[in-house]
Amino acid sequence: MNTSAHGKGPAREEGVAGATRKEAQTKDFLVESDVIIDFLKGVEGAKSALERAADSGVLRVSAVSATEVMAASSRSSQEATGSLLGSFGIVPVDKEVALLAGLLLSDGARDGFELSDCIVAAACSKLGAVLVTRGKRRYPEIELELQIASYE
Repeated sequence: MNTSAHGKGPAREEGVAGATRKEAQTKDFLVESDVIIDFLKGVEGAKSALERAADSGVLRVSAVSATEVMAASSRSSQEATGSLLGSFGIVPVDKEVALLAGLLLSDGARDGFELSDCIVAAACSKLGAVLVTRGKRRYPEIELELQIASYE
């Protein structure tokens, strides 16, 4: 994985988060909060998953996942965490994402889906991105191309 000048996180090139663009069309990878938190904790599986994704496309994180990651960081690591998150493209919760997430939550409420997971799934669907996660069981069943980080 290309790293920033500080050696932490994916590199940015021309304002685009993730690996160097080899083609005009690259794949978007939406990374969920647990993968980023595990990466910050030094979990090898998370590091490998992010490296594979960065080598194949552009790393992005939903605004809700970025919020979860910052909330999970300690005071002493907030600057480094913010710097890492700044190396990802942040996907906002716009009207389309909000409405789709609401539908997913309504449909999946009986299955115990959480609002934040529905927002991530909706953002992923809108982008047509690959979801980088520990496991798809947390996410509503919609047509997502999932990349599963193989660690737990």
